[in-house]
Amino acid sequence: MRFKRHLFISYTHKDNKPLLNDAEGWVSRFHKTLGVVLEQRLGRMPEIWRDERLQGNDVFTPEIMARLPESAVLLAVVSEGYVASKWCRDEAQAFCEAAEQTGGLTRDNKSRVFKVFKAPPATLDPLPAVMREMTGYNFFERNADNAPKELDPDFGKESRAKYIDQIMTLAFHLTSLINDLESEAANDQSAADAGPAKPAVYLAECDHDRSADRSELAIELAVRGYRVLPDRELPRGEAAYRQAVQEALSRCALAIHLVGNDSGWVPEGPLKRPAVELQNAESAARAQGGGLRRVVSLPAGLQGSDARQQQFIQALHTDPRVQGGELITADLQAVKKAALDALAEIEAPPPAAPVQGGGKLVYLVCDPRDSDAADPIGEWLASRGCKVRLPAFAPDAQAARLAHEQRLAQCDAVLVYYGAGTKDWYASVLTDVAKAPSLRQGRPITTVHTWLAPDESFDKTKRIDRGEAGLINGLDGFSAALAEPFLAALEAARHG
Repeated sequence: MRFKRHLFISYTHKDNKPLLNDAEGWVSRFHKTLGVVLEQRLGRMPEIWRDERLQGNDVFTPEIMARLPESAVLLAVVSEGYVASKWCRDEAQAFCEAAEQTGGLTRDNKSRVFKVFKAPPATLDPLPAVMREMTGYNFFERNADNAPKELDPDFGKESRAKYIDQIMTLAFHLTSLINDLESEAANDQSAADAGPAKPAVYLAECDHDRSADRSELAIELAVRGYRVLPDRELPRGEAAYRQAVQEALSRCALAIHLVGNDSGWVPEGPLKRPAVELQNAESAARAQGGGLRRVVSLPAGLQGSDARQQQFIQALHTDPRVQGGELITADLQAVKKAALDALAEIEAPPPAAPVQGGGKLVYLVCDPRDSDAADPIGEWLASRGCKVRLPAFAPDAQAARLAHEQRLAQCDAVLVYYGAGTKDWYASVLTDVAKAPSLRQGRPITTVHTWLAPDESFDKTKRIDRGEAGLINGLDGFSAALAEPFLAALEAARHG
């Protein structure tokens, strides 16, 4: 399996508080130093994710849940605070469960979980079994009184030397595992014929009494290959919150709402409506237009802790406009089944149903740095009946080139996502497309468009000013209206 990120750093925010006001946090420095050494060992920039919010508490957010199944390796910075943090323990357990569904926790006896001891905890018993049993990397030493002290470059030359030595050892073992995983993924990619992208799922924010259910459901969907939105913190203001919800829903084929006993937090604004109600209203309205399936979970016997929540629960039971979908009053397993059944129907529509894309194969060419940013376009094209393929992004240049030529030979249309790629990269892609007939028994690719994506550049602006054919100005972000001309051109070529 190909992972979007090499490394997920799991830690408690308490361990990143600087000892002095002008000092750098221990975890921040560790992240930065390890990244430099990994870049030297891998020969390219490593993809490392860490929750860098400045708050002092640990929270298992939707963004964190979305990152876990996408990561090849979990690196836990273990300390007394880490073991004591419920959120850190849940994070580690969630990764272990996701890893079992994404190729397993080990590769050739190499664990995908690495344990770094910032300081030795009294016990490891609360952690997952794999973390209790494995050997870790000690980033501390003991003084004459046997008291532990972190290895830190600020603590003198000796501590600095030991710190760098441990970083080097850790980076060596990480590099070995990452290279093995990427080689395996490249082989799988070469052998597989990738199908259309799976639909995204909107898993609505809920209050604390359903948060455990939401976490379990998010992991289940992610390991099955579905993108779960929202995958980041939403705004706190009412207007911005509603806009963010609408944008996320526009990218999804299914919305799931887990309703609990409490109404939860209220975004700041004139309506004074709880977030769970706002999300439900937005997705119900979208479902009425036929663009969204909905599953609403309402546990049997749920009453509501206050009058407002009681009224909302009653409306879900009795008002079709509020309910707007399948209402599940059974347990979480029934909710999972309803969601997966709905997704199966979405992914496999009846053969007789008209599909605008007609099953045409679209090669969505992008720079590796744009693989996430191009997702909404790929998902939208897939929802309109197209088969979508991305570049192979294989670590071996020859294998990547071969896969690129195979896609050009097989595709019906090319959509170039010009975002982070350089001007020279874009020119080389256009050259390859122009030469594609030599790979296609003389047949040209009749539908070729370019999606101009952020950041804005002189070259992109110049092309817009010249009015070049086939340009889609997406510098302000994705919308279906912008993508329609490409689909129309594909349809015209199909019937031409």
